[in-house]
Amino acid sequence: MYIYSDTYSKLLFIETESKLENFRILDSENNEVLCSVIKEEEKDNKYILTLDAINLKEWSVNTPVLYTFETEKESLRFGHMSLRCFQNKQVLLNNAPIYLRGYIRGIVAHDHPNMTGGSDYEAALKNIRQAKKYGFNLVR
Repeated sequence: MYIYSDTYSKLLFIETESKLENFRILDSENNEVLCSVIKEEEKDNKYILTLDAINLKEWSVNTPVLYTFETEKESLRFGHMSLRCFQNKQVLLNNAPIYLRGYIRGIVAHDHPNMTGGSDYEAALKNIRQAKKYGFNLVR
């Protein structure tokens, strides 16, 4: 299952290998959010379900809202957001420019030594908190 959004058009797209019969979208408090079906289509051996996302809040850096898309077989967490580039000059989050300030974690790319003495989860959490403290919003 693959979920993506078009926040400008207020649409949510669900791409699956088989047709979905029953599904629901839940917010963080397990309340069902109504997203009516606009269109169902089969394309290149995939089923694409287009939903009206007017009732979904947009995920952003300052307000990270997550939802759960649930079917009889599986569930997947997602944020309703669009990310795209504009003329190799800007990165747009929900159609608004966002400034990315990031760094590569580790001495060499993909080198992530855990020198905290704690678990890998605790080490990653410490790293993210330090990055936020110094104003970074992207870690590779």
